[in-house]
Amino acid sequence: MRSLLVLVLSLCAGPALAQGFDGTWNGRLRCDALNQPGQRPLDTAILVTVANGRATFRRTVLNPADGSPTGIVEVGEGPVGTDGSVTLEGGANGPRYTYTSRYAGRLSAARGSGQLSGAQDWAATGAVSGQRRPCTIGLRRAS
Repeated sequence: MRSLLVLVLSLCAGPALAQGFDGTWNGRLRCDALNQPGQRPLDTAILVTVANGRATFRRTVLNPADGSPTGIVEVGEGPVGTDGSVTLEGGANGPRYTYTSRYAGRLSAARGSGQLSGAQDWAATGAVSGQRRPCTIGLRRAS
């Protein structure tokens, strides 16, 4: 009977423990330049929202040549573990490109910060097709 109680409590505690990460996390997404002339590295704001053990993110996609907003938004989501581990998967679709993204790392409720790393895998017309662009995300808890 005691083992059954421990099992039930541990199953219920997982989502409750992950709620310690709930809130808004502001950060910077930094990626290498795409391997094409005139492209520059990416350094832009990203917003991550955590609620009930799930994280969602969104950020404005910038023109890789001049950094201007494109009107396209990268979005994604993923689970947040009770230890702060997070894996975000998403992507964006433009008129002449698509890419998928995957970023993984850890949030720290105690420090109010997080570090993720990953990549964007591009499929496009022209020279950027088939490229993998390494990225990092640094986060700070806003609320």
